[in-house]
Parts: sequence; structure tokens; C-alpha cells
Amino acid sequence: MSQSGLFGVNANTVILLVEPENPDNIGAVCRAMKNMGLFQLRLVKPPMGWRKKAEKMAMHSHDVLKKAVVYKTAVAAVEDCQLVIGTSRRGGPKRGFAISFSKAIQKIKKTRLKYRVTVMFGKESKGLDNDSLDLCDWVAAIPTYSGCPSINLAQSVMIMAFSLYEETEGRPRFTDRKTAEEKEMPLEAYLPKKEWDITLDHLEKALTKLGYVRDRNRTVPRIRASFNRLFKRSGLLASEAQMFKGLARRILERTTGADE
Repeated sequence: MSQSGLFGVNANTVILLVEPENPDNIGAVCRAMKNMGLFQLRLVKPPMGWRKKAEKMAMHSHDVLKKAVVYKTAVAAVEDCQLVIGTSRRGGPKRGFAISFSKAIQKIKKTRLKYRVTVMFGKESKGLDNDSLDLCDWVAAIPTYSGCPSINLAQSVMIMAFSLYEETEGRPRFTDRKTAEEKEMPLEAYLPKKEWDITLDHLEKALTKLGYVRDRNRTVPRIRASFNRLFKRSGLLASEAQMFKGLARRILERTTGADE
């Protein structure tokens, strides 16, 4: 399949490296991405001089390296994305909603037909921290032999990129003809992460006005986190966001007698 055909869907697929430590790995990631038709690389706090040092490993993919975008925080790096999949081999109650690797590939494949998807990778020494994982809708682990479960960063990106390429290779969905998967996608757009925060801010103001902050069992952060988990499971449509914000405004009007 040609690069132009792949780019139609892979333009919506972002690879995000959070605090990568080795410039050689960044270069190798660029090569792995281009091998599999991916071109959107984002980084959070890469090491000093990373772009120059990564050149030797970015064979035939210097265009990916040159266009890579750096962000100060992971929050800023994903705020325009509708789906964020994190990668981590460690589990636990604070490590996000776990999903199998194969299901993660299917979610990415389906969502990126119309929306921007980010696949997030952590630093080589420690992986993703809890704050970064909290930004992810789902967390997946690449299946490995239990006797040697840790995978090099660039190799992890290659496995993910190859799995996505394999799923799309030879499929007719890149033509103008609508596929069954495209027809299943909702007509109304899911909102990016930035809009989630705006909606949650409205709800938080209303809850605070209702006095929830004073009740130990009904703390605003806990309720906000619950709504955030709900959005992660189902996504957030524009009409749903307007409904939540309208509800919050009505509460504020009734409790203060004025619009806020």
C-alpha cells in the first residue's frame, strides 16, 4: 500500500513519548514509525540536544524527527485528542483501566477513522508515572514472556506500529467507499480532552455551590473523578457536554439568582 493511502488514516495516529531518556531511542522510534506509515511524533521533556543526537538512529526518517513536536506537559500533548491509550506492563488500582493488547489495537483502528488517537509511552527506566496514566482512557501491555517482560522503548513503538499497520494493510477503508466500521461511527463528534476539562469545571462549580465540598463523603474531587472515569469509558459527545454545562448553569442560577 502506498504512503499516501496509509496517511489518510494514520494522520490521526499520534505517538507520544513522555520524558524519554535516550536520544538514540527517539531516533529509532522515528524509524519504526515511518516503517509502518506513522508520522505524528510528540514528546514531553526530551533530553538536551535530543534532535541532533537522534539523527544517527533515524535512518530514512529524518522528516519524522524534524517535525516532532515538544510539549511541556503530557496534559498539553493530549488535549486535542479524543482517545488516549497508555502502555505499561505494571498493573494496580492506580495504573488505569486495563485492556488487552488486541482490544487496544481494535479501539485505535476504529477510532482513528475519524478522531485523533494518541498512543503514550513512558521513559525507559520507569515507564509511565501515575499522573500520565491518569490521562489515558485505557492502558495496555504488550504480551511478553514472563521471564523477560521489559521491552526497549523503540521496540515497543515498533510492535504497536506494526500491529496497526497489519490491521490496515490491504483494507479498502482508505478509499472513498464507506466501510462497515465507518458507518458504525457516530455522526456526532467526540470532544477532545481539553473540552472534558471545561465541562468538568462547570460541574465542579455547581457541586461546590451545592455545598458538596463541605461533606466528607461527597467531596468535589471524588465526584469529578467519577465523571472523568465515565467519560473515559464512553467518550464525550458535544451534545452531552452541552447538557452537563447547561445543568451546571441551571444549578448556579437557582442557587445565586444570576447567570455565571
